[in-house]
Amino acid sequence: MRAGGPYFSTGDSDITLIMTSRTILSDSPASTRELLLRAAAEAFHRDGYLGTDTNRIARAAGFAPATFYKHFADKRAALLAVHEAIVLPELRAGAESLVKAASRDARRVVQHLLGARKSWHGVRRSLRLLGPADAEARAGLQQERLGALELFAALRGGASLPGARERDALLLFALEQAGDALAESAEKELRLAPRLLVPQLEQLLAATLGWLS
Repeated sequence: MRAGGPYFSTGDSDITLIMTSRTILSDSPASTRELLLRAAAEAFHRDGYLGTDTNRIARAAGFAPATFYKHFADKRAALLAVHEAIVLPELRAGAESLVKAASRDARRVVQHLLGARKSWHGVRRSLRLLGPADAEARAGLQQERLGALELFAALRGGASLPGARERDALLLFALEQAGDALAESAEKELRLAPRLLVPQLEQLLAATLGWLS
């Protein structure tokens, strides 16, 4: 029997580590892997790929270092698993909620996309670090982009005009760059006001999706 470990609560703009009070009744391989995944997610988010090691992940989850290797081949495998099992499902759930709402709320869509960039910035940055030489890391990031393009198409509704996907891709690239910059607090260094930046992104999204006509 093992006391509760780290789980995550995500909002529109940040990710917060919370400690559950419940007790895990079984030390099954599945529950052990889940605890290791959650500890790895926090470590990658907070410290990045280079600042994380497998021993620290195992101990943060409450296990001996050797336990890590019963579930993951190495640190890279844990990072890919975190992205596939935690990050992508959260992004899909957020996108599905936006589509179901069926409202042309540019502010809500931009908040979702920028919030996702900030919430998982450390994990995404770690994947980009591996990306140039790692096909699986690149594929994981591309899944995020494909999901965003599908979201834009669904929010637009109806038949898309020629070039719509390309315009959506440019919108996505702008949101990615802005989201990463805001996650790194670049606006403070450049003395910019997010309250003025974000509405411009909202206008760009609304224009790209044809919500202004």
